[in-house]
Amino acid sequence: MTPTVPRSSIFLVGFMGAGKTSVGRRVAARLGAAFADTDELVVEREGRPIERIFEESGEGYFRRVEWEALEALGGRSELVVATGGGLFLGLVARRWLREHGVTAWLDVPFAECLRRLGSGPARPLFHRVREPAEQRALYERRRATYALADVRVPGLGPEDEVAARLLGRLGLEVP
Repeated sequence: MTPTVPRSSIFLVGFMGAGKTSVGRRVAARLGAAFADTDELVVEREGRPIERIFEESGEGYFRRVEWEALEALGGRSELVVATGGGLFLGLVARRWLREHGVTAWLDVPFAECLRRLGSGPARPLFHRVREPAEQRALYERRRATYALADVRVPGLGPEDEVAARLLGRLGLEVP
């Protein structure tokens, strides 16, 4: 039996370390859909890692390139997309995502995000904020916007279980 593939795209949103990329890959595989990650698209377009983009060109430049990468996906459907942690925060991007598919928030507790993020440089926005209270405040501010997503999916547990939970919330049949 062939899985039911959505006619529109699925956009995963959530905080850094929520598992958008790993869960998104599993969802796409189960649906037989294509997968894209906006962070990976930015790195590919720029030819340099995100931490260097932030360091050399700043967050504003990164956000512009991230938006361009997202817009380039606009003509495609039946796509699962892991978005960068800050992409859904902008009103224009949020509206665009809703026009092109369904948004799903992977909701993961702050402590788990911290554990997953570790201390590496790959998350420059998060690691520039050194104080735990400031990191938590960033997380809490973003949660209020993530809550505007079409569906909320608890993101704790094995990635396959989270993917199954997401598909269930979207009412998609997968063998």
